[in-house]
Amino acid sequence: MDLLVSAMIRGMVGALTLNGHKDGYSAYLEPEKNRELVRYLKGESKTFGGIGVQIQFKDGMCRVIRPIPDTPAYRAGIRPGDVVIMVDGKEVTTEDEAVDRMKGDPGSRVAVTIRRDKVEEPVIYELTRETISQKELERILLPGKVGYVRLNSFNETSSHELIENLRYLDGLGMKKCILDLRKNSGGLLKSAVEISNVFLPKGSLVVSTRGRQSSDNKEYRTQDNSPYTHIPLVVLVDNYTASAAEIVTGAIRDNRRGKAVGVTTFGKGTVQEVIPLDDSSALKLTIARYYTPSGVCINSTGIKPDYVVEVEEDHVLNPATFGEPSSIDIESLAADLQLKKSLEILGEPLPLPGT
Repeated sequence: MDLLVSAMIRGMVGALTLNGHKDGYSAYLEPEKNRELVRYLKGESKTFGGIGVQIQFKDGMCRVIRPIPDTPAYRAGIRPGDVVIMVDGKEVTTEDEAVDRMKGDPGSRVAVTIRRDKVEEPVIYELTRETISQKELERILLPGKVGYVRLNSFNETSSHELIENLRYLDGLGMKKCILDLRKNSGGLLKSAVEISNVFLPKGSLVVSTRGRQSSDNKEYRTQDNSPYTHIPLVVLVDNYTASAAEIVTGAIRDNRRGKAVGVTTFGKGTVQEVIPLDDSSALKLTIARYYTPSGVCINSTGIKPDYVVEVEEDHVLNPATFGEPSSIDIESLAADLQLKKSLEILGEPLPLPGT
């Protein structure tokens, strides 16, 4: 596509608004960027060159969800909640733009300018990109035969991965389950429905969408009965739980299938449609909004959990990193107050740290 035409399309898409604010989710995708998105949503893209941060764009700000452990961003000290304001000296205006600029060939350099709460001046990080890899799903059996599953994305293979890992935990004697969706920025609507299908009985309403056109008004229900529709369940969420992860949380909570623990979720409740163009580029356009089974619009408001529990970022734990159940540090587990509350709800209270 001609460079002038591409620039015009980017300008028009960049001018789109949502509820009177800049629509940070619609975007023009260059051919290679579109191919990357397709590979990611199909679950084919397991690694990439970059600095290792998950980000979300809201209210005109590109905020770090978390640095991925053992990556350049993590080792440099970039923190959850940091706001990316510039990459290589250029202002960041959309999520796709930020991701595109921070990615690059391993070994190449990039400068990321961060604004941090309670720090007056911006902080500039000079980083060397590496090959970044993140597991799609992590799991471990916690005390009391509680299966812990941390889901990091929602792509075409996520439900299959979830079922396989639940079967593994079943083999270890799992009787209850914690689904950790903290810092999960979402993905495919189809994947959210399939994940909900694992935990909800057949015919349960998962989510509805409403848009300007009648064809955008749809209801999505579970299609099958899985072996896990009756297992006691708690969902962990935080202020970075977004999009498809919020759909699953709302479906489980509104169908009274389980309890949600944590803090109010991110509030990304819009549907994007990817429209392919002739040159292999694409337009990603916002066409509708998500509504939970009880009729609540997720966008901008998020989902308030059944149990609001704050936890210091330093104490947020992914127990799957212990590797084996016998290696779990109970004191660290109890220091994550959201995990501790989840286990308490499931009838497995933990001692307080230091007692």
